[in-house]
Amino acid sequence: MISIHIEETPEIIRVGYLSDTKHVGNLSETKQCKKVQKIGFAKLHKCASTSIHNILVRYALINDLNVVLPNQTDSKGYFDQDYKEPFSRKWLANAPWEEAGLEYHIFCLHARWNQAEISATLGEGAKYFTMLRHPVNLAVSLWDYGIITNTWQGLRALEEVIQAIKKGDENSLDVKLFKEWIGNRMLYDLGLNYEDMKNESAIETMTKQVDQNFNIILIVERFEESLILLKELLCWDYRDIENLLLNGTGENTRAKLTEDSIKWLGK
Repeated sequence: MISIHIEETPEIIRVGYLSDTKHVGNLSETKQCKKVQKIGFAKLHKCASTSIHNILVRYALINDLNVVLPNQTDSKGYFDQDYKEPFSRKWLANAPWEEAGLEYHIFCLHARWNQAEISATLGEGAKYFTMLRHPVNLAVSLWDYGIITNTWQGLRALEEVIQAIKKGDENSLDVKLFKEWIGNRMLYDLGLNYEDMKNESAIETMTKQVDQNFNIILIVERFEESLILLKELLCWDYRDIENLLLNGTGENTRAKLTEDSIKWLGK
């Protein structure tokens, strides 16, 4: 049995999984608070991030808030910068709102997370959150999305690529893409460099930083419950978290993996 376990302090709410427990946190439905308008969202790849992005941008439009935006961005919600670098406020240079000194309220574009730069950009009083996903589900979603959208040319099915890697293939283009994109993508988006992915000390340090930086960490596999927790953290209304599934893949297009490959991906 899987249940939701909530730990609440004045500043931090965590949601996670506990097996064989009946403990469920009790959140007040009549809590007196003021809606949070300064929000930093770490938008991780294929972690329901476009749906959350849509919620935040809509909230900004309705409430006349300013979103952190560069002078130009692409249609997929990225800063027009090399994604290998973590966010820097200098990316906003030449944007008219930056030159005008406008106050920023919401950060929600794809960017490798940089807590110091983002918190300095938003200023005091911001709440920070991100959403994580089971690594196997994330790997399948990333690969399927790459095939469906033709983001990468000539990809084999994920099962074929996994078997090729097991046989020692290091040179095929899709194997190289797999290692770059499927490796620990969430940690990379959160700021850990590729060369540190097998460094236990660096991973432990990054994990502690994530725990310290975010007021709430949501889970894709518990999306509805996560939105309720987000609503409580931000003192929002139910209408504020209304959403539609965006950039999702259907059962007919989802990769079919053997049990051995699923276990291999989960290592």
